[in-house]
Amino acid sequence: MWHDAEPFEILLAKTGRFMSEFGFQSFPAVETVSRFPGPGSEASVPACLESPELLCRQKHPNGNSLILEYMRRDYGVPERFEDFVYVSQLLQARGVRMGIEAQRRAAPFCMGSLFWQLDDCWPALSWSCVDYFGERKALYYHAAKAFSPELISPVVENDTIKIFFVSDSPKSPQGALRLRLVDFDGNLLKEIEEPLPLSLPRGAPLYRIGLEALIEGHATGAVVLVCELQRDGGAEARNLLYFAPPKDLILPDPGLEAKVRWTEGGGGFFVELAAERIAKDVFLSMPGCEGTFSDNFLDILPGETVTVFFKTAERPADPGRRLRIKTLAGAR
Repeated sequence: MWHDAEPFEILLAKTGRFMSEFGFQSFPAVETVSRFPGPGSEASVPACLESPELLCRQKHPNGNSLILEYMRRDYGVPERFEDFVYVSQLLQARGVRMGIEAQRRAAPFCMGSLFWQLDDCWPALSWSCVDYFGERKALYYHAAKAFSPELISPVVENDTIKIFFVSDSPKSPQGALRLRLVDFDGNLLKEIEEPLPLSLPRGAPLYRIGLEALIEGHATGAVVLVCELQRDGGAEARNLLYFAPPKDLILPDPGLEAKVRWTEGGGGFFVELAAERIAKDVFLSMPGCEGTFSDNFLDILPGETVTVFFKTAERPADPGRRLRIKTLAGAR
């Protein structure tokens, strides 16, 4: 991908013994871009991409055009530059995470996965997952989940859904695999539960089911498969499988509600997020307050409540009013 403009799916077909470098560019955070001279975040996408101030931050001759090409394929191109920056990070995270999971599924044939790159030595449009000012991109959070010690990894191959369980532990897996097909309004369409086998060869799928047998005529752009490892009544590992590229998902208004509460000992505050309908790629930001979120660019299922911690040494007045939330449904 990237240099040859192959689709991200090429990473599913081509896996090396040790993937020593692969990656994809994205824009840094809007707060970082706003420090550049030139067009502001409210300018049009073409005006920003063609501005000399941004082009001097792009050190690949075809970088911007490649980001646009991939974005048109998978997401569509937003009109507002601020949304374009956000979607560029989702695009980067989608591609690299697809590669990480494919490489981990391929063990023991593939026993190493390194993506390019961690951070930047100057403010730039680059392959990093942390920008020059320490702002964490979507890739930072998605890579952390893809490299979890225990990973549930679903994939569609030749009209068959294969569910893989990847573990770095030498112990035999315990628990059960729970699959739930739900629509974007939260209706449960199908549920399957299977105990984990006592032994499972590395690289072998844990469970298989035909795509048509699972979907049964439901719109592929309006359902999601929730894959969970269940232990003692709780989910310890989870991954979501969508059946259409992001641009073809029929995303409703998620009806998100956010509540902010301070920790008693200081050090930050909790953000509690509740969604009435599917909330795709929820991006949280706190303009003017330096800190980091424990999770970000996350999907919240209908009827689900998720709590995220914002670590900061500051204590801004009324953080609930300062909090900004963006979702993919609102960035098109």
